Order: sequence, then structure tokens, then C-alpha cells
Amino acid sequence: MGSGRRGKRERIKVSKDGWKTARAMLRFLKPYRTTYLLGMVFLVVGSVVPLGFPYFLGDLINSATGDREGALRSALGQIDEIALILTALIGAQMVLSFLRVYTFSLVTQKTMADIRYALFERLMQLPMVFFEQRRVGELTSRITADVEKLQQVLAISFAEFIRQAVTLIGGITWILVVSPRLTLFMLIIFPPVVIISVIFGRFIRKHSKKTQDDLAETNVLVEEGLHNISIVKAFTNEFFELSRYRGSLKKVVRNALKADLYRALFISFIIMAMFGSIIAVIWFGAKMVQEGPLEIGDLFAFIIFMVFIGGSLGGLPDVYSQILKAVGATERLQEILGEESEPGTELNQTESAVLEGDIHYDNVRFTYPTRP
Repeated sequence: MGSGRRGKRERIKVSKDGWKTARAMLRFLKPYRTTYLLGMVFLVVGSVVPLGFPYFLGDLINSATGDREGALRSALGQIDEIALILTALIGAQMVLSFLRVYTFSLVTQKTMADIRYALFERLMQLPMVFFEQRRVGELTSRITADVEKLQQVLAISFAEFIRQAVTLIGGITWILVVSPRLTLFMLIIFPPVVIISVIFGRFIRKHSKKTQDDLAETNVLVEEGLHNISIVKAFTNEFFELSRYRGSLKKVVRNALKADLYRALFISFIIMAMFGSIIAVIWFGAKMVQEGPLEIGDLFAFIIFMVFIGGSLGGLPDVYSQILKAVGATERLQEILGEESEPGTELNQTESAVLEGDIHYDNVRFTYPTRP
């Protein structure tokens, strides 16, 4: 059983039908689509606004050092005016973030309530054979855990995916305009480091999940031993149960230490690679500033954008995996919603059933659906 659960958790596969099912679940968003689109506007604009911070900070430094001359300097005026622009950007970002979070929360909560009601309504309309073939805990999990995954994506993960994508595209565009030469240098050393970090991180998560599965198996041993304590005592099997539990704990410790070893190596690699990459870019950029083609404020802004880009590259895979989990959850939800209702259970909610009480039995026979 343990190996089966482990394989399910580690691999996230979504078929074309799965994506179609996910799109079909979007029908629950239709009543609130105007509000959701408004939230998307807040999201996109709120993702673009932060891209102005590095640019104007670099301009502030150039203005302070007196390095920048020309149209932009004359348009912006003095340092105080640039500071006011940065303050306005902060205020705009604050308002847009509030509106985006509240709007998505409003739509998500109402949509999830509609989905939960639709699921429970469908369950109430299904025949007994359906319930005899499935456990109550499994059905309850559909209404709770699977809906929560969908809620997490609609409220947070999807918005985060778009925000990081906008940051990535906008950041790369800006640094290409400012200094193609420095951008090329950064692209040579920085993306490979991020890609290696993502692969290494997945490898660590795989071992961490294995540790969690092993720990779950030890909990099964505890549950079995305590649930059948009378049998254990009757056959004086205390030492046997203790031996099983001790062996399971040793396996947990062994795998946990292996995972922690990889995690320690990963942290060391991140410190060396990330800071080393930043130092290399600053070194190359400083030489360009010294030679003249790049101004110090632009180098400062370039470094901040580089951090933004690195964060987006590192975060996108995790966010995408959350979206895949939600798509898988929608498949399980749609299975319930797609079940055929029992005849006579689909009543109009505006009407109530009137029962006369006049019942006549004629040639009645009975069998359980799963045991004819």
C-alpha cells in the first residue's frame, strides 16, 4: 500500500482530457466572470507597477551622482520629484494589491461554495450502489481537500503564475534595452544556476516525500497495534510489535538523514551559486561603468531586475505544479458531477414534493445493488 501511495504523490500527470475537465469546471465562474476579469486587470497592472521601482531607483542614483544628462533628467527634475514618483508607485502597488486580493477572494469563496453545493446535491441524488462502491471518507475528501486545491489555485497560485510571468518578461525586456552586452553575460551564468537549483530542489522534495511516506507507515503500525491490542496481548506479541516499530523508525531516520544531507548540500550550493552569480554580474557591470557604456544607476537597476528575474524563474515551476494538482483534483470532482442521478431525485428547488401516502405493493422483490 505504501508504495502505491508514494508513486501517486511523486508523479503529477495531467492528460488532455484533464485540461478539458478543468475548463469545464470554469462554468462555476460564469456568474462572477465580470468581477474575476476586474481582478485580472488589477493583477496585471499590479504586476507591471513593481517593474518601475528598479528603473526609477537607478534614475535616482544617476541624478544624485550627476551622471545622467538629457531629456529624461530634465523631465524628471530634481531628486525630490523622483522620490515622489517612487512614493506614488508604492501607493499604487498597495491599492492594487488590496483590490486584487479582495476581488479574487470574493470570487473564489462564492465559486467554491457553489461547487461544494453542486457536489453535495449530486451526492444526494445518486443511487445506493454508488455509495456501496466508495468510502465515505473518500467522498468527504472530494468536497474538502480537492475543492481546497482548486480554491488555492484560483485565489493564489494562478495569480502568482501570471505575476511572475509578467515580471520575467518585463524584466528581461528592460535589461535588454539598457545593456544587451551585460544581459548576454547574465544569461550565460544566471539561468543555468536557476535551472540546476530547480532540478536539485525537486530531487530533495522527492526524498522528503519518501520520508513522509515512511513516517506514515510507522503510524499505520501504531494504529494496527493499538486497534488490535487485545489480540496482541492474547498472543503475547508485544515484543514482535515493538521490533516492527523499531525497524520502521530506523528506516525513517535513515531516509530523513539522507534528505537532510541533500538539503544541506543544496543550501550551500544556493549560497555559493546565487551570490557568486550576482558578484560576477556586478564585476562585469562595474567594468562597463568604468569604461563608460553603462551608468552606475543603470547597473544598480540591472542588479535588482536580475534578482526579480531569478525569483520568477525559481518560483514558476512550483506554482505550475500547484496548478497541475488542482487540474487533477477537478478530474475527481467532475467524476462525481458527471454521475447519473437516481430517477425521481432531481426535484425543482422551488417546489416541494407532495406525498399522498397511498402506497401499494405488487410483486415486490429486493436485493442489494452490489450483491444480487
